[in-house]
Amino acid sequence: MDVESLDKDTLRELRSLGPVGIRVGRHLLTAAAVVDDDPDEALRQLRAAVQRGSRLPVVRETAGVVGYAAGDFAFALRELRTATRLGVGAHLLPLVVDCERALGHQERALDLAAAGGRGLDADTAVELAIVVSGIHRDLGDRAAALAALEGSAVGAPAARTPAGIRLRYARAAVIAGDDPEAATALFVQVARDDVDGLTDAADRVAEAAGLLFDDLSDDDPSDDDPSDDDPSDDDLTGEELVGDARADVRPAPDDRDDGELAHERFEADPVEADPVDGVPVDGDPVTMPDPALARAGSDSEATTATGDPSSQAGSPQGGIDDQHGDEDNAPGAEPG
Repeated sequence: MDVESLDKDTLRELRSLGPVGIRVGRHLLTAAAVVDDDPDEALRQLRAAVQRGSRLPVVRETAGVVGYAAGDFAFALRELRTATRLGVGAHLLPLVVDCERALGHQERALDLAAAGGRGLDADTAVELAIVVSGIHRDLGDRAAALAALEGSAVGAPAARTPAGIRLRYARAAVIAGDDPEAATALFVQVARDDVDGLTDAADRVAEAAGLLFDDLSDDDPSDDDPSDDDPSDDDLTGEELVGDARADVRPAPDDRDDGELAHERFEADPVEADPVDGVPVDGDPVTMPDPALARAGSDSEATTATGDPSSQAGSPQGGIDDQHGDEDNAPGAEPG
């Protein structure tokens, strides 16, 4: 993995460590690349990076963001809080609050949101509002959950921006219990606009209303002509249809034998191994994760915690030693 592909500010911080900075950068890049498929390996790489570069804000911030994506909320909370103390901006606040929520500290999370929720940029304010709304839903207060999404700090982001999509999704999730019809209509709107898959709105529509994904865009008057009906559409599954005109219908099985199809197959690009960490890469540069994308990758209806928050190992500790990486220095923390 090419550490030189990182942005200039990150490279400047890493180079302050001398030669070891390259290794730290590789640990961070590897963690970001494998977190979806192998969260345990990602956490192992993050701990190695923190062990070698604990004094760098970019190391602690990346460890927190990727640790959050890996589902280790206690680890992520420590790293995010340390990054904040080292001067990283308030854009990490939604992740910090959501980590507290995932660990079962709802009241503490609400206090943090209230104390730090002023003066945020528009996107961060929306992300924080979504987290706060989810906390109120956890506590059974739907009125407060909806109010959190409609405050003046949230504003009215454009409908097709990531913030606008996620905000509408969160509103639909809140009202679903009281007004399923209105919620489904809002989920339909979100599914049409969410071309990047930030939410599972289309799945929610199919699950709640029994609709196939192609029904989401059934607004063309020409569809009323019975002669246009294709009985084969009845056999399509939700996975084969996405939103409106973006329906992706699988072709009928090809009846040619393997010999006739062999010449049409493409060879996959060879996979090269990382010379340091031994992690396969595909040659594309890997960028450092964006906290907003980490939040956007989670379900807006609830925290990204998978499983009972009480099952998370340990609880957040406030006095982490910024210079030594605390328990991350334990023997065996370094990969391979």
